Amino acid sequence: MTSTSPGLVGSLGVVFAALLVGCATGAVEKSREDCGADSRCEVDLAAQYHEQALQLQVLAQQYAAEADLQAAQNGPDSEQAQRTRDLAKQMWARAQEADQRARKLRSQVPHGVVY
Repeated sequence: MTSTSPGLVGSLGVVFAALLVGCATGAVEKSREDCGADSRCEVDLAAQYHEQALQLQVLAQQYAAEADLQAAQNGPDSEQAQRTRDLAKQMWARAQEADQRARKLRSQVPHGVVY
């Protein structure tokens, strides 16, 4: 059985995060302007942003837990733990942005429109 160094695992985690964030943020390809006056399109777009926010929140939670583990293993001020904490903060910020977009789109859908 081979062992993996913590630095390699951390580096792979950063690459994996970049790929996941790219996929998650690329999932919403339409913009509000693409919908025009189509309320159904706005509802669908809001749902996509909401799903993106949920995925980013999960990533943020995972990074926060990983940072706690790294801090316990390598010390609270270790470079690896700090990088992972920074990734968690970035994921939370992106999740909040996606959630705000979803809320804004939902608020623009006329009342009484049900899909």
